[in-house]
Amino acid sequence: MKHPNPWRLRLPSGCALLLSLCTLATAGAAQPAASVRQYTLQNGMVLIVQPDHRAPTAVNMLWVRVGSMDEVDGTSGVAHVLEHMLFKGTPTVKAGEFSRRVAALGGRENAFTSKDYTGFYQQIPANRLEDVMRLEADRFAHN
Repeated sequence: MKHPNPWRLRLPSGCALLLSLCTLATAGAAQPAASVRQYTLQNGMVLIVQPDHRAPTAVNMLWVRVGSMDEVDGTSGVAHVLEHMLFKGTPTVKAGEFSRRVAALGGRENAFTSKDYTGFYQQIPANRLEDVMRLEADRFAHN
């Protein structure tokens, strides 16, 4: 029996984007984090924004509701392999270039696979958030 690709089935409606915006605190005083805001886009993607002004950095995180629990018996490790395949490039961002671009922006990035989710994240200077969001949009639009 042929099983459909779980990534293709769940990406449009199963993505949750966690975006934690952090900007420089004024006058050196620590400010309490603002309340978390949640939005649901028309395509089902959930956007969560949690401002935190203690540092001039931002974290862009994309969670996909697909993990090892979604694998068919006898196919252990497929979810993790698919996570790694998303670093193999797109028509506009060649293999390895995603990581090089994030590093050139002064950031770092990684990904992980759990039983229920696969996550991709970047920690970058706050003023480069839009750049990594474009990279993630390209990665998920073309894989």
